[in-house]
Amino acid sequence: PQQRRMVLAAKLLGVWCCFVGARASLGVARPRAAVFGADDLEHPFSSLARSLCVMDDSLNLHGMASIRRALLALSLQSKAAKGLDGMAHGISSLGASAASGSSVSERLAAARDSKRTSRSLRARAAAAARAEAIADAFEALEWISTGRKDADGGQGSSVLHGGTTIIDGVLAADVIEDEEDSDSSEIKIVLRWVGDGVALFDALDSEMLTRHAIFGAASREFLRLATKVRDEVLLPRLFAAATNEDDDDDDVSQEGGESKKREKPRRYAVFGHGAAGSVGALLAGLLASSSPDSAVRAVCLGPAPCASRRHYPGVARITSVVLGDDLVARSSRSSLRRLRRRLRRFLPIKGQKHLSFFGLGAAVASSTLASMAGTVTPTADDDDHDEIKLHLPGHVFFLKPRADGSVVAYALKTENPKQGARADLLWQLNDLFLSKSMLAHHSLDAYLQSLDRA
Repeated sequence: PQQRRMVLAAKLLGVWCCFVGARASLGVARPRAAVFGADDLEHPFSSLARSLCVMDDSLNLHGMASIRRALLALSLQSKAAKGLDGMAHGISSLGASAASGSSVSERLAAARDSKRTSRSLRARAAAAARAEAIADAFEALEWISTGRKDADGGQGSSVLHGGTTIIDGVLAADVIEDEEDSDSSEIKIVLRWVGDGVALFDALDSEMLTRHAIFGAASREFLRLATKVRDEVLLPRLFAAATNEDDDDDDVSQEGGESKKREKPRRYAVFGHGAAGSVGALLAGLLASSSPDSAVRAVCLGPAPCASRRHYPGVARITSVVLGDDLVARSSRSSLRRLRRRLRRFLPIKGQKHLSFFGLGAAVASSTLASMAGTVTPTADDDDHDEIKLHLPGHVFFLKPRADGSVVAYALKTENPKQGARADLLWQLNDLFLSKSMLAHHSLDAYLQSLDRA
């Protein structure tokens, strides 16, 4: 028996080593730096309360402990919305299982129906779009986590121009180009947010540029960083690479023959996570505007709302993937301002140390009614010109973890009123969804596991 236990332990150790090796070979190792540390992930409400106290001096007067208690009370609304969404998903799952249990003749008769056939084709097209988005998200995850993509059996097929550049201490930018000069070669621009949580919330709460030819209204800080990446990182490195290529071709021109080399339209692929994904989406719009003949695409994991327009002229495709309760994907200047306004209902007035029981119930009811009314029509407090509604860039896909361990992918369509109401009321994609996993769902590890299950 002891020998058998040793053999079993050796087999388990071998399986674990194979799993670690396969995980490393896929290029999805955990990044060395994360926006939120282990203590922030373990105590998300304390971390958010600390950031709100730094952002707003009036909240700081109440103390971080009071702000944390108010956030916990406000999270009751998120718990109720999550329970209703789980109930709705359970009912729809029961209907799907009942339909799948029908007889073969009934399913054949339904397939012959023209209406059901067109619906089936639309469902297959939507499933193909979700599968393509998940594949793009895996590609972005590999580039962001390791700066490379091992798709050719580990062979190096790209060259890094100039190393990693840190912009203003908060954004890391890499420019990677394929070594093989072909029509399908792309210039990869990989962006990572390397600042801490305080710098992240300062950028999310930055002022807006209300009139822009490409984006309409846009976050001033994200647009400034995108312009810096283009002007100080990308263009100088491309110019230096083109100069080196011209030096190599000098012998051809000196022999009296004309060089047949022509300038090809470039292909750009921008990848980013979190706030860096928002910067990458704006960078894609800037590149498409300055180079109309180039093909530009972007893949963003958990980006923050960055512009009032979802699609930008000239950009081939922007794919945004949002996971569950990701806090950053719901954070903008207007949503943070609404959160601070709702929090003040849960704070005690002068002369009181804690909010009474009846005051807590009235605060929960008023906050819920205000949130539901805000999804239908803006309130009087939203008339300020600074509270322009910003959107997630491009085509948005939402990964929703379920209680049974599965992850369901949804393609969000703004023209579908039912899906818009579900995203606003149950998923609260336009307001901060307060839960224990609001910071954990922003990590790259969480995106990896959810994409794998989806």
